[in-house]
Amino acid sequence: MLFSLVMLFSGCVAAEPMPDAAERETMRRAIFTVPFDPELEPCGTAMDVTLASLVYQLDTLAAETPGEVYGLAATSYGTVLWQRNPHAAATPASVMKLLTGLATLDVLGPDYPITLGEPHDSSLAAYAGAVIDWENPLPLTEALRFTLLYSVNNYADILLTHLGPAYGLSATIAGGTEALTLWLDAHGLLIDDPVLLDGSGLSPGNRISPTLVVNLIRWAMADRHDAIRELLTYLPLSGVSGTLTGRFAAEPDAVLRVRAKTGTLPGVSALAGVTPQQQAGVWTVFAVFINDAPVGSGVRQAYLDAMVGAMVCLT
Repeated sequence: MLFSLVMLFSGCVAAEPMPDAAERETMRRAIFTVPFDPELEPCGTAMDVTLASLVYQLDTLAAETPGEVYGLAATSYGTVLWQRNPHAAATPASVMKLLTGLATLDVLGPDYPITLGEPHDSSLAAYAGAVIDWENPLPLTEALRFTLLYSVNNYADILLTHLGPAYGLSATIAGGTEALTLWLDAHGLLIDDPVLLDGSGLSPGNRISPTLVVNLIRWAMADRHDAIRELLTYLPLSGVSGTLTGRFAAEPDAVLRVRAKTGTLPGVSALAGVTPQQQAGVWTVFAVFINDAPVGSGVRQAYLDAMVGAMVCLT
């Protein structure tokens, strides 16, 4: 529809000329120029990050990182800024919760009632009990906010079990992952042969590509429904909230300028989210996974923070 318009004349169908590269870029930017406010600190005028310096920094960091790096950074309107194994399916850890959250919100709606029960993570139980009513039905948006901010594994899997019945499938993890596959396919997001085994990312057998995740986030940013775009504000804020509390200590420019879903498993760390560019209304969308790293989570996280920190406020 965007790239070919037709007209009827004298019984014939005549195609208008294809737009050139500049016109296609204008169209693409227009599609993704939508109200989106992730509540991030704006870039300072003194900050100057060029694309050339960004690519150099990211390539250098990726080469130094223990383990294998899978990553993609792109503008909110789709221009690739940096990539490393972008179409390889890798273990995403809790970045899976982004897929679960967006699919359930899109299919079930923001007011869908859901009862979560007690979080299995005992360190969260007392806090969760004070913040949310886990014994009674909650609106889906409230359940998602807590689930994504604190990466509550059993909550994400509970959410996924509600997705299956919406597709005529069982109210189980297996039914939910089948429904999630159907949802991705229906939205043109089923790429790079993903393997989906749960809603939480707790299984090391999950496999998705950075490209799938970046496309998913861009889809959410462009969606005309406020609730879908708002879900990205449920993600932890760099340095100060949820699972990003205390992160980016060595990257001060990134503090308050990144919204991202974290992921951690043995040998695996991941970050996926958004950060602002200097140009107002333009965002860098990213997904970076480290797999098979023979180092502790603190070392892996430091490399991830450095890579994402380098992306902040691209000129």
